[in-house]
Amino acid sequence: LENGLMFGSVVFRLSAAAPENMTLFVVGAKPVRLRRLDIDFNSGGNTIWQLYLNPAVTANGTAVPGINRNTLSPVAPTAVLYDAPTVSGLGTLIDSFLTTAANRAPLNPIDAQWKLQPGDRLLVRRVNTGAGSETAIRVRWTEE
Repeated sequence: LENGLMFGSVVFRLSAAAPENMTLFVVGAKPVRLRRLDIDFNSGGNTIWQLYLNPAVTANGTAVPGINRNTLSPVAPTAVLYDAPTVSGLGTLIDSFLTTAANRAPLNPIDAQWKLQPGDRLLVRRVNTGAGSETAIRVRWTEE
């Protein structure tokens, strides 16, 4: 990669009633470039998702260990993905997209090389109550 090592993290969970705060990606001491965000959702209906930048958070949720995808390096990531954060304010809406009942394959709403600064937070939120409950959210990033 042209800038830094690739890291990744994934949350697997059973989804509760929507609207629901699914995951929170928190940037540590170094800027990161978000390389990819995938969502798999086992849905019997259409499901709306939203991404928010810098929500007000009262609890981050459960930390999910990041994986260094470069096996030749012992470097640990400074950014962390959290499952089921407690959010008191949503922050700035930066994207919205739809998964359909017919599309249960991995969805890649972000492949845009977004750059996030130290301390930034990115919230993934399921908006409506579409049927289905199994969710996987994967994030891949590089540090700069």
